[in-house]
Amino acid sequence: MLKLRIDELYLPNLANLSRPGSWRKVSEIKAKIKGTVRGALDDSGFYRERRKPLLKASILIVRYGPREMDWEGLVASVKPVVDALKADAMWPGVFVDDSPKHIRLDVLQRIDPRYRVEIFVREGWKRIPRNSAIPRAS
Repeated sequence: MLKLRIDELYLPNLANLSRPGSWRKVSEIKAKIKGTVRGALDDSGFYRERRKPLLKASILIVRYGPREMDWEGLVASVKPVVDALKADAMWPGVFVDDSPKHIRLDVLQRIDPRYRVEIFVREGWKRIPRNSAIPRAS
């Protein structure tokens, strides 16, 4: 199972930013999140152990932040994270596609004074326990 923790990654409510005329700002935010997640994945050594993307994957993404988001905003905020994990022509990815045929996605949020994201990916359809957590580095 892949366990990835990215400290100080702020996931904004992209549903609120998706208004006419704001596409450039939203694109920049998505690109920054995608780059951060892919960099953390590279640093984790994931590709030393696994090279082919998973055909079926269960994913749990936990967003930490000082305020709770509404459900629509929470789901929209993790879309760039999912996109960063998905394989494409230039990136081997963790899983082949983000359609329901290939992934089961669970999204949680927890209140914490500091922003961070924890990502758990397991091969197959078995759900990842909702109480999963990655200990803080000292």
